[in-house]
Amino acid sequence: MNKIKTLLLTLGIVCTFTCYAQEEFFGHNTGISVSGSSDFSTNNSADLSLYFKNGLFLSGSLLLFHGGLETPTIATIGYLFDLNKRNKENKLNAYVSLSEISKIPGLSESFRSISPTLGIMFTSFQNHNYPTSLGLSASAYLEDLDFKDLDRSTFSLYFAQAFFAKNTVYPVVGLTYSIPFSDTYRSDGLFQFHVGLNIRLSKAE
Repeated sequence: MNKIKTLLLTLGIVCTFTCYAQEEFFGHNTGISVSGSSDFSTNNSADLSLYFKNGLFLSGSLLLFHGGLETPTIATIGYLFDLNKRNKENKLNAYVSLSEISKIPGLSESFRSISPTLGIMFTSFQNHNYPTSLGLSASAYLEDLDFKDLDRSTFSLYFAQAFFAKNTVYPVVGLTYSIPFSDTYRSDGLFQFHVGLNIRLSKAE
């Protein structure tokens, strides 16, 4: 049961991260984010995200667990909304996304769900070499569209820092702290560190 609890919280973090991993730094440019996440203990993930300049993004994640759990996958589709279009320096974005989590045959009970996420983020110095981003979000879990599973939901806080963001390829690091809505699954929160590369595919605007 402890593995299930840890898994659910980790899924919450990864769903959150794939929703706004590093896309906010692209602005009005199309790009790809390649990244990895770890809690430096048992949970790691590999993530790939494609962001379109109109705000749409698609992402996929592989979760790599220690301790015998087979690798689950997460596929996400979402959209970033520009809430202050006139401000080119500091951006305020809202976002919505929907993630599908695949079956995990290694568990005694197969786990499959969808996870809607709603969040907001603030990106400062977007047109500079070192933009930063702060965000918060809530992710719910619906297994077989059963709303009784809402106590598996998580609330997450996120920070990201980009370096040399005017380049075509540049690194990004981030930190997420997630806590469950219910202490049925875990009484404390979980930190996860992220590192990755943003690759701009369109001409900088």
